Amino acid sequence: MGSVLRPSGEKSPPPPHQDVEAQPSFLRRMLRGPGAPRAATDRLTAGQAAYVFGMHGLGSLVISGGVNFGIACAMYLTPDPKNPISLFRLPNTLAGDAALTIIIQVLVTWLIEWAIVTSDLRAGKVAPLAWGLGPTTSTSTSTSSSASSSSSGSRLGSRARIRWALGLPHPTSGPHDDDTSRERSPGHSPARGAHSHDTKRPPHPAPKPKTPALPLSKHPARILALLVPSFVLLWPPSLPILMALGTKTATGADYVYASKWAPEIFKLVLGGVLGLLVTPVMALFWLVREGIGA
Repeated sequence: MGSVLRPSGEKSPPPPHQDVEAQPSFLRRMLRGPGAPRAATDRLTAGQAAYVFGMHGLGSLVISGGVNFGIACAMYLTPDPKNPISLFRLPNTLAGDAALTIIIQVLVTWLIEWAIVTSDLRAGKVAPLAWGLGPTTSTSTSTSSSASSSSSGSRLGSRARIRWALGLPHPTSGPHDDDTSRERSPGHSPARGAHSHDTKRPPHPAPKPKTPALPLSKHPARILALLVPSFVLLWPPSLPILMALGTKTATGADYVYASKWAPEIFKLVLGGVLGLLVTPVMALFWLVREGIGA
């Protein structure tokens, strides 16, 4: 026989490990058609980083900035002598425009990211991210050890808070708890033949549980959690920048602007920076939610 015989006690070497991000390449996955959903990773891989910070971060910087620049051109390039562009005075107020830009863009970006990332996860173009927090196995393992150490209880509390922030239900039991309890019950003793049969032929693995969809009623709280810090971070600093770009009125209570190009460039920068800040966070939200909840 041409094959090499191994000693009876020697096990065949395990198949070589394949990195979830190694094949195919990130660009090839983005360009290919729909495939099967991928297994979650416990750390941020290079492909996931390129997806989150490159495709969604830098991509949103360019797209959001360009869209806002186009809107500003439509709003401000045609001068209106009766209603000059000003900082606070309605209707052409740049301060109000900046506030509305932040609010509307965060809302629209959330809806777009929800659709895009969910679709990419289902098509297998990107792997979910679990951050080392397995959905059922990690929770059940921690539950069994929480009675023996207070640190385990702290870890469980941390996992519960993460799941709550992601809008995931707290897992009270694993998918095989009924079978496990039945096997461990005193009155249940499987037949010897069945036990030996199970050792030779393990049962089929249970299908991967599906991450429950985020209810629509829970979206506003997550949007608000991103909107408030974005508004606080970007809107107040916008006012002194706009003051420096404008011309103070005779009363000194307001600032006015030429029809080009200060308002357009300001709106371009504001939209681009906002997209760069919030879009990766939103993409990570859906990746981690799928990784922990599945």
